[in-house]
Amino acid sequence: MMRILAMVILNFTLLTSAYAAADLLVVMQKNAPVEKLDRHQVVDIFMGRNNMLNSDQKYRVFDQNTVTGIRESFYRQLVNRSETQIDAYWARLLFSGRTTPPTMIKGMDELVQKVVQTPGGIAYISRDKLVDDLKVVYEFSAPRQ
Repeated sequence: MMRILAMVILNFTLLTSAYAAADLLVVMQKNAPVEKLDRHQVVDIFMGRNNMLNSDQKYRVFDQNTVTGIRESFYRQLVNRSETQIDAYWARLLFSGRTTPPTMIKGMDELVQKVVQTPGGIAYISRDKLVDDLKVVYEFSAPRQ
């Protein structure tokens, strides 16, 4: 009985995260010099491997707090890692002095405003939070059925 319950929960979780991933967008200011990013570039930016937008400007990466649940979905889709694994990754990098983690923002609306107001700002949001002042630079593919 417990095995069946575990399988039902696992299947529900996978379906929910696959659906959520299809609605995740990576966004920047509408006037940012970047038009589109590929998956590898997004990984490099959000994992702290690339922080230069161009020769004069750095990316300002914003991340969401863990309360929303969207963070887990984003990192699972992007690098197949849990929030705990991502936090441990950043703790190691921070301790070694190699780079600093993204700036954590508490609410989705605040995050959207932060990206709109910050040159080089980049973040992931749900599709329903997209506003005219942002442009989509990366979109996750819809899950295969």
